[in-house]
Amino acid sequence: MHGKSTTTAMVASVFDAGDADPTVLSGAELKGIESSYKAGGMENFIFEACEYKDSFLEFYPSVAVVLNIDLDHLDYFSGLDHIKSSFTKFISRCGDGGLAVLNFDDKNVRDIAKNFNGKTVTFGINSEDVDFRAINIKHENRRSSFDVVCPDSHICHIELSVMGEHYVMDAIAAAATGFSCGISDDGIKKGLLTFNGIRRRMDNRGKFQGADVYDDYAHHPAEILTTLKSAEKLGYDKIWCVYQPHTYSRTAALYDDFVSVFNEIDSNMIFADIYAAREINEWGVTSAKLSADVKGSKYFSTHDEIIKYLRENVCENDAIIIMGAGDIYCILEKMDV
Repeated sequence: MHGKSTTTAMVASVFDAGDADPTVLSGAELKGIESSYKAGGMENFIFEACEYKDSFLEFYPSVAVVLNIDLDHLDYFSGLDHIKSSFTKFISRCGDGGLAVLNFDDKNVRDIAKNFNGKTVTFGINSEDVDFRAINIKHENRRSSFDVVCPDSHICHIELSVMGEHYVMDAIAAAATGFSCGISDDGIKKGLLTFNGIRRRMDNRGKFQGADVYDDYAHHPAEILTTLKSAEKLGYDKIWCVYQPHTYSRTAALYDDFVSVFNEIDSNMIFADIYAAREINEWGVTSAKLSADVKGSKYFSTHDEIIKYLRENVCENDAIIIMGAGDIYCILEKMDV
């Protein structure tokens, strides 16, 4: 439920580097091809499947990769049991000859594995009882590296061009998928090294008042916490996060989680109005209320007010993260980045 587009792009890069000529369909624009899709060969079709409204149950993959299962989309799902039931159905779509590649660091993913009788490959960082494990993880010079311990106990060293624990987890998922599908060590190492991100996922867009500006799609508490905690390790003096909540239903259903996350992080939070998407506000939740519950945060109702505040406060060696799944990215044009 989190990291789908990044992992799709990493798997595609691994298969490309392994001369497997994949056809790719992603939920985000892949850097390098500047598109969300790539027409390749007919043997390997790598695609991102979305759980919202059970749309992923329309597909029958040969290999189903599950990164994590979380409480979200509560305008459709009745709760976590409903979500886990849908994911169980998804991996069961693989059939007798298929393969489920599962993150065993995630308790909910472990739960769905109990109800699956097919072939599985497991991966993780903290779990020892997995087929592929990332060890010796290092984060230096805004890059991450780690070793993959494989089922036959041989070790493959991985260097990434991006930094963060979440990128390591996505990369170990891509490596486990590649190994399981016959991609060589060299293909996996090259594919992950040459991966340099996707659009709207900590996407560096330029400078504003001397500060680096990033565009990011995070809109769930778990994604926000992961992104901002990783950003804290990049060495900036201050991090300014402009966040646009996505949908009234999500903001209301996960309100306490949002407040908890925003109060935990060491970022200067600025809230824009909630992006309604397909909804009307039946819950009475607002960004102004959210800001009132997050210590030290600011709320502004217009982009111009946000830009004025940033112009008056940010400095060189700061970072500005424009965050949300709605249209908050439009502010970047006004910021001339």
